[in-house]
Amino acid sequence: MFGWPPVDERCSAHPPSLGLASAGRDVRPDAVARSLRGALGPAAAALVLVACLLAAAPHAVARTTIRVPEDYSTIQAAVDAASSGDVIDVAPGTYRETITIDRSITLRGRVYDPARPGMNTTIVDGGGSSVITIASGISPRPVLVGLVVANGDDGITTQSPINVKHSYFVDNEDSLDYEIGGGGLCLNNVFVGSGDDAVDFDHLIADVRVANNRMVRSADDGVEIRLHDDEIPRTVQVVIRNNEIIGSDEDGIQVIDYFERTNRSIRIARNVIRNSTMAGIGLMDNGETKEDYRAANIRERIEVFHNTLVQNDYGISGGNNLIALNNIFQGHALALKRVDGHSVASFNLFWNNGANSRKSNVVRATSVVGDPLLDAELHLRSGSPAVDAGTARFEWRGKVVMDQSPSSYQGAAPDVGWYERRQ
Repeated sequence: MFGWPPVDERCSAHPPSLGLASAGRDVRPDAVARSLRGALGPAAAALVLVACLLAAAPHAVARTTIRVPEDYSTIQAAVDAASSGDVIDVAPGTYRETITIDRSITLRGRVYDPARPGMNTTIVDGGGSSVITIASGISPRPVLVGLVVANGDDGITTQSPINVKHSYFVDNEDSLDYEIGGGGLCLNNVFVGSGDDAVDFDHLIADVRVANNRMVRSADDGVEIRLHDDEIPRTVQVVIRNNEIIGSDEDGIQVIDYFERTNRSIRIARNVIRNSTMAGIGLMDNGETKEDYRAANIRERIEVFHNTLVQNDYGISGGNNLIALNNIFQGHALALKRVDGHSVASFNLFWNNGANSRKSNVVRATSVVGDPLLDAELHLRSGSPAVDAGTARFEWRGKVVMDQSPSSYQGAAPDVGWYERRQ
């Protein structure tokens, strides 16, 4: 079960007859002092005020829950009335509105299914406009959980780090659009029928983790990452992990370079990427998003570990600093194209591809060619040559790029592909 943060206790020293602010709203210390002096006299008032301030520390503002439609008829009105840290709890129903969030709040559906977001009951319908817009500079992160986000130009567009969990996105253009300043956590969501991309990154200058999501039938890419030429003081980490990306009309994951090398690194790990019309993982350059299999030489580090890529047109197209380890490539016209330069592909399994590689740095001695024996869920059946065929540790160009603990796998070595088979 998802544990909601508890409501902060308010100072019990406030006598109810003093007329102080109530129910988690901000309380101005000068107003409190005037009320106490009037009721108790200066000396007693000072003692009570000090006791209240000590009891409230370190949380000067209490957290409260605002209910829609019981307290406010619209979500936007509730947001406008909320203070930082408040929870907006939205009853089941369809809310035809667009929402702007400019403060650190939690927006949650009252009734939702963490395991099956498609069963969520709080629907926010943008009617063709951006459904939820997150302003820049918000800290701590806003949290959105248990919603249905529908019919938007953007489903959610954000310029601040946010946490988005257990939500269902349907019939938006870009379902989740990270603009400059956006980042955070995207966890356990379902994206269906995006008119462009399910998850789109522009000017990424904050760490982001996209994990345990399902992205189905995106009209362009499941995930699109643009490496704009931003100056970034520390390395920004992009982690795309344990997602299922199915039936993208272009690429499962597309990385678009611009002109300068930037301070970003990308890890693509333990995903299933299947039935993409074009590349499972496609690399483009010069700001171009229309996939043409140019197999761009992107200089930012891209790590592709423990993925299962099945029945895309190409598996991986491009890479100048790409490390592909412990992956399965099955049923592609071409599994690896121009994974070259400072790139390497090792401990991968290839099966039923028109060609396994072209102009790519493939370590033949560690590669496996054979039927991985995948079941309907792309798990490994008994006897699969992918079992124990991976590596736990790998050094490349003088650096350790993979170092898995023995507790993270079973058997003599890790299995190849997204799924570790239990012995």
